[in-house]
Amino acid sequence: MEKPREVWLDFDDSVVTVFGEQGESAVGYNPRYHGRRSYKVKVAFISGTGELVYSKLYDRKTASNGQFREFLEETLAKLDQGF
Repeated sequence: MEKPREVWLDFDDSVVTVFGEQGESAVGYNPRYHGRRSYKVKVAFISGTGELVYSKLYDRKTASNGQFREFLEETLAKLDQGF
């Protein structure tokens, strides 16, 4: 077991295009495939080591900063659990 340490977190998001009618995907801003259904994936990494702490899929109508506070709180909860 590692002792608690201070870390910096990096957050990112990206568009993931789907082909077909996958559940909860939606048509929204998609820079590569205009008008296609897609998801927004948000991820949190520990800076420096690149360890993935948390990721979550949202429908494509979610903006980059949409639901960020919720995502941050869920990420911090994962860190408290030792992810």
